[in-house]
Amino acid sequence: MYKLIATDMDGTLLTNKSLIPENNKDAIIKAQQKGCKFALASGRPIEAMKSFAKELKMKDYEGYIVAFNGGQIFDCKTEETIFLKGLSREDVIYFYNLAKKLGVTIVTYIDKFIYTDCINEYSKIESRITKLELKEIEDIYKLDLSAIVKCMFISSESKIKQCYDKLAKEIGDKYYLAISDPHFIEIANKDISKGVAIKKLCDIININLNDVIACGDSYNDLAMLEEVGLPVAAGNSNEDIKKKCKYTAVTNEDGVLADVIDKFII
Repeated sequence: MYKLIATDMDGTLLTNKSLIPENNKDAIIKAQQKGCKFALASGRPIEAMKSFAKELKMKDYEGYIVAFNGGQIFDCKTEETIFLKGLSREDVIYFYNLAKKLGVTIVTYIDKFIYTDCINEYSKIESRITKLELKEIEDIYKLDLSAIVKCMFISSESKIKQCYDKLAKEIGDKYYLAISDPHFIEIANKDISKGVAIKKLCDIININLNDVIACGDSYNDLAMLEEVGLPVAAGNSNEDIKKKCKYTAVTNEDGVLADVIDKFII
């Protein structure tokens, strides 16, 4: 039997309204009861994923959260971070000043808050997605910058495209850069990915990667899908993702995890 299921959230586990379908919830709890470990893997911060972990009873069954696209791993049972690979204090200050120079807004995450240099329509979108409170940065040097995993530049679609092209040429070899939404550029440590994090998690909990199922729908899931024994594409994935996977499930609206667990676990 497969020993670990790792799943992307948006577009895979969740519906388009950011809800867990009941059939997914029931199946995931049953899989955990049978001894299969479960991990959520997302670009979201830890605090924006805890409510979903609670809904799936992951604390009871020793589940894990992989946040910031692999920059942090959180143990739901002990409520402790077991892996962290973030940006340095100097990196964060550099990007804060660069955002001002480029004329874009920056957001970052500390504990249960999103910090931004400008509360506007774009930073409010991120607050709404993550359900975290927005706070305006008054003095960057007074913030605790020791555990920041990810920053984001946010602006209009045209501005973001322009900035991304510039950043990719100038610093693309030093940092992880990705347009995760037409209005967002994610910036993180160059050496992180969902794949690296799942491999690290398996090392920690002594599970062979061949005994892992990973589910995803997007390009930032590819590194994870390529590491495991059974890569699964959500039915709503594009053809590039489906070609990399051994199984294509139903769409995120119909219950990807329920489909997978019914076929391969229960």
